[in-house]
Amino acid sequence: MKIKSIFLIVLCLGLFGCSDSASDEFEEINGEVSEKLISKLTLASAEDPSEGVILNFSYDINKKLINISDGEGVAIFVYNNNGDLTNIAGGNEPLNVEEIVFNSPYNAFEEGNVLQYDNNLNPSIIEFYEYNDDEPTVTYTAEIDYDSAHNPYFHTMKAGGVISVLDDINLEFSINPQSPDLVQARALLPLKNPSQLTYKDENGNIIFYVDAN
Repeated sequence: MKIKSIFLIVLCLGLFGCSDSASDEFEEINGEVSEKLISKLTLASAEDPSEGVILNFSYDINKKLINISDGEGVAIFVYNNNGDLTNIAGGNEPLNVEEIVFNSPYNAFEEGNVLQYDNNLNPSIIEFYEYNDDEPTVTYTAEIDYDSAHNPYFHTMKAGGVISVLDDINLEFSINPQSPDLVQARALLPLKNPSQLTYKDENGNIIFYVDAN
């Protein structure tokens, strides 16, 4: 199972939402949440046990995330002298919600545009496309439901410097010199825990459904 990156998603055009930083929004929506860093994550599919994978998270003595391993490859977090994240090296890519939480066959979180946020500032409806010769031919939507718990990956992402990077992204400007990948990552950052994902075709018919427990 490939560990996809929060960085490898394309520009979501025309967003005029959240002006606060990712950290401010997380605190506003969730209040004070005890910091718990993930050390091991076991993922199992109820439909296909062979798709299971174990992720191991390693930290230094200062609780800074150093790497994530899935047993086949390692994503290495690279920092500068100031402790700021500068790169994630290695063949694997960490912490994509759709790949890790939902294990779904679609790429809405990579190529989707956010159409709607819920009252907790979570992306709730995402539009994405099926391509033919690099041209979008069919439009799908992914509708995401969340439970009342906070995003369990948030503090681990913070320990890896990802949240600090996203804190500097301003979604009020649709045309700006910011990295398109980071703008999309910021737009798709959930503040609550994703629990269900429903894919619909262009006629509103359900074509795939995922329930994450």
